Amino acid sequence: IGEINFTIISVISDHFTADDTSLEIYGLSHLNGKVVSIFADGEVIPPQLVIDGKVQLSSYFVKALVGLNITSQYIPQTIIIPSQISTGLGEKQRISRVKLLLYNSGGGQVGVSDDKLSDILYRNTEHEMDKVQSLFSGYVEVLVDSSSSSEHEMATFVLQNNSPLPMNVLGIIPSID
Repeated sequence: IGEINFTIISVISDHFTADDTSLEIYGLSHLNGKVVSIFADGEVIPPQLVIDGKVQLSSYFVKALVGLNITSQYIPQTIIIPSQISTGLGEKQRISRVKLLLYNSGGGQVGVSDDKLSDILYRNTEHEMDKVQSLFSGYVEVLVDSSSSSEHEMATFVLQNNSPLPMNVLGIIPSID
């Protein structure tokens, strides 16, 4: 169906060691005054403001990517399910959950609107909590609870990613009640 990805506009990759006295990434003067996203050693670091062409890190990292964050959003085409007695047009419908087929993904949210989004959770009990989790490929099921109403003819949902981690969507299977 589509691919939702984080775009890195500015990339700085540097090697840090435990002997370094500086915990900063520099060379970002073209991003002065902008809030950037940071992805370091497989970990998403909270966004930071670039001041004097640099950002401060809280700990040492071997590799770090820094860039302006973008938000990708996908709203699928309206789904109309006919019943045995009608076409389904104009009838109330409800999307209770969405099953997503993802490839090498680690970010993303699903919800009924921009302001009602839930993170897609990839980590399960088999993963160690203090280790960076690898990207996920496979099916993940997310509760949506999108009901049609008088202001919306059909039930819809939103897929969004504003994380530095990729969200590669290969398939969407909504469960309609």
